[in-house]
Amino acid sequence: MLKKIQIIVFSIIILGGGLSLKICGDQTLKDHFLIFNSSKIEGILDTIRAERLQIYFQLKEKKEVYGFVPYANGDILFERISAKSDSVFKAANSDTLYLYQKDSTYKFTFKKIE
Repeated sequence: MLKKIQIIVFSIIILGGGLSLKICGDQTLKDHFLIFNSSKIEGILDTIRAERLQIYFQLKEKKEVYGFVPYANGDILFERISAKSDSVFKAANSDTLYLYQKDSTYKFTFKKIE
């Protein structure tokens, strides 16, 4: 009986911890998205990282980290084609981020995180 209680308590702790990590992770993405959405973004990509469906990036010579969840542009995924030294542009509160490469321009819309 004691072992069953220990298992139940352990399960509750694990599930609670997982839920709090999800909430904290969502809050972090929300914070990064609010900055992303309200900012005019213009510059050269310095770092790009993907976590699940979320993309985080920084521009050269900027400290701000922008986070968003882009929709696929046909079969083109932002995280697969973007590279360090590509340029990006997004007007403040715009629903479109432009990715500029040597010979191509890509438009990405994104999920609104509230």
